[in-house]
Amino acid sequence: MFFVPVIEGVEKISSVVWKDNKIITLISSFTGEIPLSHVKCFDKKENKSIDIPCPKLVKEYNRHMGGVDLIDGLIGRYKIRMRTKKWYLRLFYHLVDVTIINCWLLYRKIRKDRKETYLPLAQFRAELAYCLCNQGTVSTSKRS
Repeated sequence: MFFVPVIEGVEKISSVVWKDNKIITLISSFTGEIPLSHVKCFDKKENKSIDIPCPKLVKEYNRHMGGVDLIDGLIGRYKIRMRTKKWYLRLFYHLVDVTIINCWLLYRKIRKDRKETYLPLAQFRAELAYCLCNQGTVSTSKRS
């Protein structure tokens, strides 16, 4: 494990390499290696648990890892499927997907707090698409 400051300035970016079952490289502008804490890890050679130092960045990643898995799972269900060889269009569509998922998660949280029912993700996306397509048009009838 080592800590390498990559960029100095207003925001510091730190890189931490953590050796677990395989080597994991983490880069963050949020936190770095310090403060170190200790975690228990099973050592196969000694056949017992030992304390090893663990950087703060690794602990923060493990604490918030479920949110990343949730976003990946939700994006995988209803992904914008546009075939293109242009990398920037793929990035754009991915960012649109992430934005829609974040909007739905906020919408769902607000509706749950008010104890109201909420639309499933597929219906939410369809309603969002309908509203965006009809933006600026004058409509006298309500959509049912």
